[in-house]
Amino acid sequence: EIKNNNSTGNANGSESSNSGTDDIVSDTEEKSASGKRKANHDSVRRSKRERKKPPKRRYDSHPPSQAEEKAIAQALENSKKLQKLDSNINVPDAPVFYPTVKEFENPIAYISKIRDQYGADKSGICKIVPPKEWDPPSATLHSFTPPDKSEKRFFTKKQYLHRLEEGIYFPEGKKYTIKEYETMAKEFTMKHLNAMKVAGRLKTTSDDNNSNNNNNNDQIKSEYCDDNSMKSSNNDKPNCLDRNLTATTEELIKEYWRLVEKCEDKVSVEYGNDLDVIEYGSGFPVRKDLNEIRTSYAQPVSSTREAQFQENLPLDGDLNYYENCGWNLNNLPHWPGSLLRKIRGNYNGINVPWLYIGMLFSTFAWHNEDNYLYSINYHHYGAPKVWYGVPGDAAFKFEQCIEKMKAQRVREEKDVLQKLVLMTGPATLTAANVPL
Repeated sequence: EIKNNNSTGNANGSESSNSGTDDIVSDTEEKSASGKRKANHDSVRRSKRERKKPPKRRYDSHPPSQAEEKAIAQALENSKKLQKLDSNINVPDAPVFYPTVKEFENPIAYISKIRDQYGADKSGICKIVPPKEWDPPSATLHSFTPPDKSEKRFFTKKQYLHRLEEGIYFPEGKKYTIKEYETMAKEFTMKHLNAMKVAGRLKTTSDDNNSNNNNNNDQIKSEYCDDNSMKSSNNDKPNCLDRNLTATTEELIKEYWRLVEKCEDKVSVEYGNDLDVIEYGSGFPVRKDLNEIRTSYAQPVSSTREAQFQENLPLDGDLNYYENCGWNLNNLPHWPGSLLRKIRGNYNGINVPWLYIGMLFSTFAWHNEDNYLYSINYHHYGAPKVWYGVPGDAAFKFEQCIEKMKAQRVREEKDVLQKLVLMTGPATLTAANVPL
């Protein structure tokens, strides 16, 4: 959904221009006037002096409260700051770590090592790149797989990018199968990249290596020329959509924050978030005994067993390895050295992973991790993801910035940051000296 943000209110502004008149004429007067004003030229029209002026409505004006005055002053200050912000902020890259095959054997030990020896926690976020020998089976084999899960539909949340800074709750989107969602996401990406190109915000060229193939070109034109999509500035003929356009990560980051912070276009996307891996699969294979333990928690008498894992498991490439290794996010909470292995019960996001299915511009908003634990995410496949992190020791400064810049929303709901619905950009945070 790509629309020009021509007006934030009515399309013609008629209501706002007439509201002053509506305020000073009572309902009774409007009805009596309409009843008397007949289109009869024989009727005697009263002179100006005889016409009664509508009575003025008296308004009881109360001075704003101290809290309201403070909120108004803060809003004005925020507005001035936002106008001066530099949207081209260069956020430093998070540290990237490359464990050896030996180090990769024990995830808990390695995470402790990069924290203690290399200060990985000082950045608030980091990236771990597995050794080249790491080659897990396709995620589609262990989530949304035939025969029962491939047609299973999942709910999405609709995210309005131009309203992400308001902290509004995400309404329900459509339900999709995984194939339907991928088709929708690719179509959206293609159309949005074309819109960026038309607007001059896309500098890269098409990836079409078959431009000399007339048959291919004719097929693209017949399939992607949309009369309602985009009009040329020179004439009223539709532009044909180029399905092979690509964009750099930097171009997409810039476009994302343009949509979120400047609200120049109204754009919405759909995000398949917080999907239960017990129902949909996690993209990783699940060990039989772990699956039995999970299932038992739904029974009147649950299992008291702990899943047992080998503390240092060599990366040998065997298929059974990926079912048993600690980097399989089903297993990590149960790994030797993890406090979470003592938990009895299935708790999504704690000892049972969530599954997320995203598209271009879908957003996981600012938040503290559950119970202030570390969080780990594995990217199975698809386009690159961009994460932003704030060091833990700057959390208070971050929250102060949000409370100041989004004061009205925080007053409405003090724990809005815990709802995962509020975004604010690097420019705003950097201006408040929040490290990223």
